[in-house]
Amino acid sequence: MPLRSTNKPLSIGELRKDNTPLEICLRVVNHVDAMLAYWDENEVCRFANKAYIKWAGKSGDALIGQMKMKNFLGPLYPENREYIKNVLAGRKQIFKREFNLPDGSVDHYIVTYTPDKIKGKVSGFFVHVANINLIKKLEEKLIDYEITKRREVLRSVIETQETERELISYKLRDKVNQTLASSKMMLDAAEKSKDSTAFLPMISRNIREVIEELNKISTDLSPSVIMMIGLVAGIKEYISSFEERHPLSIRFNCLDEKIENLSFSDKISIFRVVQNYLLLVSGNAACKIVEIEITRLNGKLILRLQNNDPRFKLPLNSKEFVDIEHRLEYYNGSWKTISKKNKNMLLLEFSIPS
Repeated sequence: MPLRSTNKPLSIGELRKDNTPLEICLRVVNHVDAMLAYWDENEVCRFANKAYIKWAGKSGDALIGQMKMKNFLGPLYPENREYIKNVLAGRKQIFKREFNLPDGSVDHYIVTYTPDKIKGKVSGFFVHVANINLIKKLEEKLIDYEITKRREVLRSVIETQETERELISYKLRDKVNQTLASSKMMLDAAEKSKDSTAFLPMISRNIREVIEELNKISTDLSPSVIMMIGLVAGIKEYISSFEERHPLSIRFNCLDEKIENLSFSDKISIFRVVQNYLLLVSGNAACKIVEIEITRLNGKLILRLQNNDPRFKLPLNSKEFVDIEHRLEYYNGSWKTISKKNKNMLLLEFSIPS
């Protein structure tokens, strides 16, 4: 026969020592880890198992048949009032609760209120409280594992991109440049000889321009200045080269005094973000002035990238912005845009230690 509620308080001391179904059921509920209780339609406690009494920090006599839910929950009662109202209306309630412990840790619970219906009338409700700390810890470990794996994938993508760029840069510098430089030397010599013709100076000039352009491309792909001198010098060199090719006035300022203490890979990531942003704004004719500032706040690296067009919209699906997002994700960063009267700002935060 299933257990049914009564208006008579049931205390732990009243358990019989025989093996009737009722006594066995009561022994079972008092030996489970879950916290079980029964509250009547007047919100008075009519039963609580040992785990519930221990968790409540009350004596069985003070709780069962004596205490109302409002007094039992205290300041938490308003948060639970809606659940109590719903369960007494016949609707099962399941919700999460967190409790701060004296040692500063937090206990996590799943609470279930189940209406006790007798002949269609709700006479009270059953309470089941399950501690889910272990599940929570496993969930956190799984999330940490997924984040770690994701970071490894992102790092692999970033490193592969840089390796490809370095390979192309190597070919441009050591193969194409050498060939063109040699051709230029031969043409210069022919220009001085009696066999020179009128078009040789033009060829020499064209080859010189090609060499300069290839050097620019090479710098874009693999900024060797960052490795040899530093990040600030590398960004300044890139900005100078970029201004020659695009109608932009670019102002750069680094306020992080320890920026050069970063690893080379971290410096490259910051450089790529600046590079990608400049490529994005260069496609907008209304952008004429760009300001770039690197600073540090609360242990985070802050990158402020802004231009003079308040209507500028970031092309979120572009490969340049996707690359920025990958680097933000790798460094547990975030971004937001701020539009003002005469400017548009992209504010980036990176969790990169100094």
